[in-house]
Amino acid sequence: MPHKKSEIEAAKIELRKLLQPGSQVRVLVTHTAPRSNMSWLVRVFCQDKRETREITVLAGRAIDWPLVERDGHWNIKGNGVGTCRYFEVGHHLSYALHGFDAARSPTAHLKGIRRKAEKLEKAMREACDNCARCQERMLVDRRRDDVPPHTCDDARRAVREINASRYRPGYTIKGVAL
Repeated sequence: MPHKKSEIEAAKIELRKLLQPGSQVRVLVTHTAPRSNMSWLVRVFCQDKRETREITVLAGRAIDWPLVERDGHWNIKGNGVGTCRYFEVGHHLSYALHGFDAARSPTAHLKGIRRKAEKLEKAMREACDNCARCQERMLVDRRRDDVPPHTCDDARRAVREINASRYRPGYTIKGVAL
């Protein structure tokens, strides 16, 4: 049964207080499907000042994954194989708490990054307009479709800077084994 939106938002607010970017969550795998290894149950903990605090229910609600009671404890039920369960929980929590919808996330600077990318793209176009090899290539490209476009060094540098400044969501919280 999916969680209510109000529960999800309340869990996110509470977890943002506990898990700042750069935090670690400790994940304990309590059960794995014996035959398929495709479904698993985990409990999630964080270090709160001097004590270890269980945040399984909050984490399950924040990432909107099902919660299952097993052996008197709530567990988050996950599906899939091929990934590290610890990483996956940390990744999804990172995205839920500090992703595109978070006010204090690295993406709050996305507008500035987009403006920078637009400036770099404009600079790349201007560099190609002033580059004799780019002009030659444009003439050749109009005649033949199989010739790859030439990009001058300034254009390559601009593209590298754009890629270096792009935000990659999901890595603000690290999931580690307990």
